[in-house]
Order: sequence, then C-alpha cells, then structure tokens
Amino acid sequence: MKSKSLPSKSKILSFFLCLLIGLEVLAGSSQGYRPADSQGRETYDIRVAMYAEDILIASGVDVFSQILKEYQWTVGEITYRVVLAPLYDKDIYRGRLTTKNFDVFFMPGGGGGGYVTLTKAYPRLFWVKLWKQNVEQFIKDGGSYFGICGGTYSFLGLDRAARTPFENYFIKSALNVSVVRLSFESYANPIFCQVVGLPPESVGQAAYLYYTGWNATGPVYSGIPLDVSLNRSHPLFDDFLSETERIRWIGGPAYTVPAHPDRTVSVIAWYPALEMSENYSTRIHAWKYSGGLRGFLPGFFTSFGQARTLIEGLLNVYTRARDWEMTQTIIATNFSNKPFMTAEVYPNEKAARILIYSGHPEYPVWWGGYIKDANDTAQNSLYDSLYHWTGIVAENQTKEDEATYNWWMIRRGIAWSAKLPDNDLPPVYGASQVSDIAPYHQPVQFTLTGNAEKTSGIPTLELYYRYSIDNLSWGPWTYYASDSSESDGWFWMFHASSANGVGYYQFYSLRKVQTMNELLIETAPPGPDAIAFVQ
Repeated sequence: MKSKSLPSKSKILSFFLCLLIGLEVLAGSSQGYRPADSQGRETYDIRVAMYAEDILIASGVDVFSQILKEYQWTVGEITYRVVLAPLYDKDIYRGRLTTKNFDVFFMPGGGGGGYVTLTKAYPRLFWVKLWKQNVEQFIKDGGSYFGICGGTYSFLGLDRAARTPFENYFIKSALNVSVVRLSFESYANPIFCQVVGLPPESVGQAAYLYYTGWNATGPVYSGIPLDVSLNRSHPLFDDFLSETERIRWIGGPAYTVPAHPDRTVSVIAWYPALEMSENYSTRIHAWKYSGGLRGFLPGFFTSFGQARTLIEGLLNVYTRARDWEMTQTIIATNFSNKPFMTAEVYPNEKAARILIYSGHPEYPVWWGGYIKDANDTAQNSLYDSLYHWTGIVAENQTKEDEATYNWWMIRRGIAWSAKLPDNDLPPVYGASQVSDIAPYHQPVQFTLTGNAEKTSGIPTLELYYRYSIDNLSWGPWTYYASDSSESDGWFWMFHASSANGVGYYQFYSLRKVQTMNELLIETAPPGPDAIAFVQ
C-alpha cells in the first residue's frame, strides 16, 4: 500500500492565496450589507462618495449633506441607509475611490465640477492622469457615477469642436467612460471671452449662471425654473404622476446621445419645447463689459477679503468688476426638446450606472414671474447681478414647495445609481408610498408593501383605496387599515371581499408620526401610488 505524500509548500501557499483572494472578493461584494437588526430585518448601506472640492463657487455640498446624510427608508422589511462621505482630490490620488469603499461617486454642480474642469484639463500631468485613471477604474469596476450640472461638464466631452477657451477645457478634462456628450450653442466666461476677441453673446447659456449674481447675502435666484418633460417609463419617474416637473436650472448643458450606442442609454427628461431664448419670460440680453482694468480696482481687495481661500479670491475677482452695458442681442440657447437628464449603463459585466442631471433638484423652485434686466449704470457687476427673476407667485408659501420640492429626485437618483431594485427606490410624494403591485392581476386576498422614510418619532402607516368597476369612473378614497408597528416591516393584507369585491383598485399610503409634542401627518399624494385588478 502506497503511503500518502504530504502536500508541497507551493501547493500550501497556493491554497492560502486562493483562500485570501476568495475572502477578499466576498468582503468586497458584501460591503453594502449590514447584519440584521434586533428584529431580524435586513439592512443595507448605500455608500456615497461626494466630491467636496468647491474652491470656485459653492457647489451645494451642505445642501446635499442635508438631503442625503443618514437618509433612511424601509420597504417592507428591508431598510436602506445612505452613508455619505466627502471625497477630495487627495483621496482620489491615494486610491480611496474603489468599489470596496463606495457604491456611488457623486459630483455636485457648481464649484466642484468647475474646479475639475479647470484643473483636470492637462492630460500630460501625472496627477491628472492618476485622477482620471482612478475615477475611470472605479466605474469599470462597477462603481456608479451621478453628476449634476457642472458635475457633468467635468465628465463628458463636447459633441462638436471647441470654439471658446472654456469649451477646450470641457474636451480636455472629460473622462472616457460615457457615450453622452455636452451640447450647447456656446459657453464662455463673460469677461474673458471678450479679452480673446469673442463677442459678448459667446457666453451662451452660461449667462444664466454668470449674470444672476454671486452675492449670497440677499435672496439668490440664480437661473430660472423650467418645466421639463419626464420619461415615466424609467424607474426614476415611474411613480411620478405628471408628464412634466418644474426644476431649477442654472445654465447647465443639453446632452447628445449617439444614434447607435454600445450600451443602454435612456433619455429620462427633456428641455421644454418652447426655446428659452424665444420665451419672453426667460430670454436674456447679452451684456458687454466696458470697465477696462479700472473697473477691477473697486472690488479687488473686497474679493480677496471675503474669499475662503487665496485661489478662490483670485479666480472670482472678475465678478466684482464694473461697468457693464446691455446689448440688444438675445442669448441663443437652442435647447428645445433636447435631453435634460440621461441614464446609462456601462457596457461590461459590472454594469456601472451613469446618471446625469442638467438641472438642480436640490435648490428651491418658484412659480410665476419673469427675467428683469438690471438698470444700466456704471456700477453694474456680475457680483450684484445683471438680471434677476421677479414677480414670483406665492413666494415662501410653504417650505416644502420651495426648498424640498425636488429632493426626491436626488434620493431616488442615488438609489437607482446604487443598483437597488426598481421597486425599492425612495418615496416620491411625501414620506411614504405603496410599492408597485406585481403582477397587475391579483386574487381576492393579497399583500401590499409599504415604503416609508425613517423617523425619530413613532410612525403609523395608513392604507387608502378607491374602487372602479370599469377602470374609468372611480369612487371616493376610503381608509382601509393601519400598520402601527415598524418592527416587522410595512405590510397590509388586503381583502377585496371586505372592500368592493372584484374590480379595479388604486392605493396610496399616509404616514403619521407621533412625537412628544404633536402628531405629524403627511399630505395625501395627488393620485395613486399603486394599482391592481382583482379577479
């Protein structure tokens, strides 16, 4: 009988290497999962790296922190939590942006995207190469990218040759992981375009940013409100009940999608059909700077004194330069019906998601009003604005209508980017909703799942329904039942026999929260959250 030989050292070493690699893969694949809580419910962390370099102008980092940090919602018995971490260039250089650490790389607009555009447009520099390589690798490894306005300028190339210095920066700073491209008539800095011999209207749609004032001590109404058309077949908007939504826009681009892309690309929102430059309420005149070097002197020291950093003072000193003259030329936009938001899936087995918004859902919106040009004086400056939006209807009527009106777009965008199931995205209207019912045809008795934001109070989720025999005429909304305990998740057992029997049903939920001092009740949505036909 032959004796058994001991394994060689090389085999032992190979075994332990395979074991180590296997454990590392398992650890990397379960980063978003947290152990079940004391009630045995599943919990998941959505790890978001938010780019926080905002040297040029404010990029909304504080606002996004308020919207996203520790935001939690529960769908049935699964709880999701957004874990938000600021990310700086030094972190990207050091290789911190990996799928082991994060699920989504979030790029706010404004200063963050502008800073990347200006500083990452030198492809031969080692640090620029390293920055781009690490971000691109994150996406190739399955990490998703979510960019807003300026955060898309620094990510996408241009759909034509550059005609201004700023447009060259867009092309040179772009990453090579998206097939979507920037589209606009022109983009330039309103002073520097004139220095290089371009006409004042070369500022293009960027005027809606530069002209609306950099002085944040008073009411800030940068940009304009736009009623954009939504693609309600996409998971981001399939729970929204209107074909359009009003969103704040501050000079962001339109997008061009190739006719035959090598991946799945969806346009999920479009600019209004009426061109902004043809709409009397939203068109603006080009302004010409005529102050020369002397116009820079009054605000030179003030700019440096109020800046957070020396570089911010240097880069923004031109905003206080005086004087400007209004021309009769209307800024051309040519954005009618062009893509306003796109959603894309990277074409490999890791299937990273790329989501880009041209507008600013994080900022307040308003109704009514129009653009009014500033009086033409020798004291005009970009800092104090060359126009402002006036005549707002019901200003400050409710905080919800203004400040938080579109926050759901940010939260659902993060959730979709993180590859959550389509039916598990956060609520659209208020703090709760009934999850979509599948299949559409249901038996007389079936279970409904609730979706509700987490709260520090004691929540109760109420279910309401209405009935139709023909799917045309509907009865009144009727209270059905309450789930008064979140400990076992949000569910209702619906018995059609105790309602109206066989027929068509629509449902919505209301969340009530008891705090120490009051009972908080969310507003009913404008229509149903979920629908079903009971056979």
